[in-house]
Amino acid sequence: PPPPPEPIHVESITSEVTKVTREIGGDYRIVYKILPENADDKSVVIKIESMTPENEGETVVSLKDGVVYTLALGKAVVSITTNDERSGHC
Repeated sequence: PPPPPEPIHVESITSEVTKVTREIGGDYRIVYKILPENADDKSVVIKIESMTPENEGETVVSLKDGVVYTLALGKAVVSITTNDERSGHC
C-alpha cells in the first residue's frame, strides 16, 4: 500500500485587525485567517495575554468562545495560537 500523505501544517495565522477600540459593555469577535486554507488542524487557542487597566484592580476584558467583552477602561492583548504553534495578536 502507498504511504499515508504528509500532514499539511499551518504556516501562518493572522488577525483581521491588530487594534480594536470598544465602549465599556461592547464586544468583539476575534476574526483570524489560517494559511494554508487546507491545513489539517486549524484548531486554535485564544487567550488574554495581558491587561493594563486605567484604574488599578479592574478587569479590562473577558473572553468567551472567541468573543472579547469590554468591562473597564484600559488595554488588553489577546493571542491566537494554533496547535502548530503559529500565533497572532490583537
